[in-house]
Amino acid sequence: LVHPAIVNHPAPPPLRQGAAHFRRIMDALRAAAGADGAYDVVQVVAEGDLVAALTVWRGTHAAPWLGVPATGRPFATPQAHTF
Repeated sequence: LVHPAIVNHPAPPPLRQGAAHFRRIMDALRAAAGADGAYDVVQVVAEGDLVAALTVWRGTHAAPWLGVPATGRPFATPQAHTF
């Protein structure tokens, strides 16, 4: 579920705004993480209208990502998001 006018600030400028661009990024993430790819939510904290989430993106590097060719090795990347 994504708002049609989503703004994904960490994305490169041509891919920041709009659901279609967000979908392209998510499709590339899924391909890079392979069949065992997962996005784990570790913790979510909310106060007022602010929300912070700690997550881990993990999988097997199965497709090129950010110019790095697939390695076939497992990876886990901790992330922090604010909304």
